[in-house]
Amino acid sequence: MAASEDVELPGTDDTVAALILQQGGAHAVLAAAKDDLDERDMLVAALEALNYVCQDPAAATQLNEEGLCELVLDAMRAFDTDVEVIERCFDLFYTISFSPDCAEHFVNDDGLKMTGELMKKLGSKSEDGILIMGQASLHALLKEKPEADLLRYAKALHDCGGTQIVAHLVEKHLDNEEFLTEALETISRIAAHESLAHGSAMEFMPSLRAIALHYLSEGTDEAHIMLDRMFRVMGLFAFDKANIETIVLNQGLPLVLRAVAKYPREEQLMERVIKTIDFICLGDKDYTKVVISNGGKLIVEKILELYPDAEHIQDHGLRCIMALEAVEEDNLAEEEGIEVDAME
Repeated sequence: MAASEDVELPGTDDTVAALILQQGGAHAVLAAAKDDLDERDMLVAALEALNYVCQDPAAATQLNEEGLCELVLDAMRAFDTDVEVIERCFDLFYTISFSPDCAEHFVNDDGLKMTGELMKKLGSKSEDGILIMGQASLHALLKEKPEADLLRYAKALHDCGGTQIVAHLVEKHLDNEEFLTEALETISRIAAHESLAHGSAMEFMPSLRAIALHYLSEGTDEAHIMLDRMFRVMGLFAFDKANIETIVLNQGLPLVLRAVAKYPREEQLMERVIKTIDFICLGDKDYTKVVISNGGKLIVEKILELYPDAEHIQDHGLRCIMALEAVEEDNLAEEEGIEVDAME
């Protein structure tokens, strides 16, 4: 883009942010905010103005050479009890996370840890702004990047306690669907990396259980949508055999079966459910027995009957049935062997 100080803001001439930009340009705004960080009102206006300019990632990268990320991080440290300032910081963090240079800077300078701590500290003191924008910023950081960076950023977020903080906030804000959606997307991007799947499952599976219990008890028409998002993450966990025990211990299978009983006509949710059962069956013979003992075979057969033309449901369901029947045959053979031994 052209030099940031030449940016025009059509249609926003009445805003403080627009006036600052028109009077000095983005470079001047950034310099003034850095020089007078204690000037709270000017800082808020500057963060708004810079957020507008940085909608272009190239502008964010250019301004970062002059201290854009340092300004945001310094403001987060200096105003860590000021809800409005932190909301503006999170708004800008979200915007500049699409700049590779800014994303790298945030990760390397404890921006992830600070964001999580501020969400935990101030999340209940704002009207959702801090929770939602903070979580959206963390989510944005974990997408649309080179694969090596995505793994590094996901590891950095997990290692600094990010998964634990998100889990804590999820259990405190189960009615906040916008926040939960961002939280589940963030965790799914961490769990998608093989090296992080087990650790994230250990820390987040109790929160998935809390979401499931909450929305299975909801009487709204939209509850199945949140359950679908939740089971998507559980399915990612279940894809790693090391996580099957964690899912079983957190009563994941009974939750799956309750979802089928309540929403059998929601095809996308049923596809998620049957994939999760399939992955559990693939995990270990003992877990397949758990599926059988909980009536899982009848559930799978019911879903297959309801969706005869759904390719993915049929593929995963038939594989489930084969695994379940194989274990049933083994159990029968073992029982017959015991009976023969007893007769002898």
